[in-house]
Amino acid sequence: MILKTITLFLLFMALIGMFGKWRAKLTGKPPPKLLGRPRKCKRCGRFLIGGGPCNCGKG
Repeated sequence: MILKTITLFLLFMALIGMFGKWRAKLTGKPPPKLLGRPRKCKRCGRFLIGGGPCNCGKG
């Protein structure tokens, strides 16, 4: 029973993957980027998480 479930799951995942490749070929363009470039502190170069200032206190 569990082997049947695993097999069906893998077949379903392969079908989703083939549909995604087909869609990419049909449109001819890559999927849109959802995230921009990460923010960095101008002074020390650390990545900034959230909206607050940097921990170095200068950026």
